[in-house]
Amino acid sequence: MENNLYNALFTGQGSQFADMFDPFIDMGQSREILERASEVLGYDILKVSHDEEKIFKTHYSQPLNYVYEYMLFQMLKEETSYKPNVVVGHSMGEFAALACMGAVDFDTGLNLIKLRGELMTHVNAEFLMVSVIGISSVEVEMLVESYNAAKERDVNISNYNGSSQTIVTIQKDDFENFENYVTMLYDNAIVKKLKLPYPFHTKHMKKYSVKLAEYMDKLVLHKMVVPMISNVTGRPCKDIYLKKYLVEQMYMPIHFSDCMNYAYLTGVNNWVEFGPGSVLGKIVKREYPDAQVFSANKEVGRADSDFKNKKVEKETDSLKKQIEHYLYYITTYADKEGCTEYQDITKNYNLLRKLYLSQDIASAGKKDAKQEEYVRRLFMDTMKLKGYKVQTLDSMDYLNIKFG
Repeated sequence: MENNLYNALFTGQGSQFADMFDPFIDMGQSREILERASEVLGYDILKVSHDEEKIFKTHYSQPLNYVYEYMLFQMLKEETSYKPNVVVGHSMGEFAALACMGAVDFDTGLNLIKLRGELMTHVNAEFLMVSVIGISSVEVEMLVESYNAAKERDVNISNYNGSSQTIVTIQKDDFENFENYVTMLYDNAIVKKLKLPYPFHTKHMKKYSVKLAEYMDKLVLHKMVVPMISNVTGRPCKDIYLKKYLVEQMYMPIHFSDCMNYAYLTGVNNWVEFGPGSVLGKIVKREYPDAQVFSANKEVGRADSDFKNKKVEKETDSLKKQIEHYLYYITTYADKEGCTEYQDITKNYNLLRKLYLSQDIASAGKKDAKQEEYVRRLFMDTMKLKGYKVQTLDSMDYLNIKFG
């Protein structure tokens, strides 16, 4: 297969299931990986994977998922010489990506995720993570702010998973009140409990991240084979910031939606998910209906694998695609290529936006509206980095750039 035509997705915890390793025990290096994992962890990981209660305790589930994802990646790489275009991990999935992309060895990554899982159990478990589906993240942000003010509660956003799915953390005894509040304001909203009784990716985790930071400071991280798009920033993570962002994502919201969008804007809309389920793949497919998404756990060990046999063509250099890449270039790499002047960036951006709109891309559907919004946000971030005053993400009139 041709490399660099698929983005890699590494899932977070929550999709694990009993006996998840069993179908792969005799494939490739799986048995050796499982035996090594048991030595590092100090318990029989295969035995734990058969326990339907233990697999949902975070100090077990994080190592379980890490080992599973690493194992799948090694098998697929052996069978296909797979090398991704870019890598996106979701929460603990970033640690699996770290090992698979060569920044740390298997043992070091496993020790990291073991420590992370143990630290996260120290928080009072009187919390509940809840998925709010059917309304935008902006609406959820406003809703959370008004709910906290009206009810004197402390609801926090944990994950931005897509255009209409946001994860929030609430007090366990507050679920019915919160659900009623959401559905009273938004008829189309769905509020769903998750099997995660901890306030992941919120301020409640910050003090427990200190020990993870201390441990990571002692490590030497190697250059990643393929860039990883950080959950904290939604941008490719420079190697010098890897430690910082891996610690920060423990107590800051996961911007998976931005990670997806950035990966999409590289021009590749084919994805392989490494994990026990297909949660991330379903989100990608919902956001980008024309995406090709494969689950590695359904492809390894199969001679008739769709992933292995399907020929993927490179994107054609249509005018629309060229314009999209120019926008991406200006907003992301302008500094590197000497295009540092405010006037140059705004002039080029404005001209390209007019071309972009003239191709009817803005009216082509939900996907392209999301591209437009994300390109705008990239541009705003670029201007902030250059030291220019930015008013809001919603208004760019002062830059004399019109949208739509």
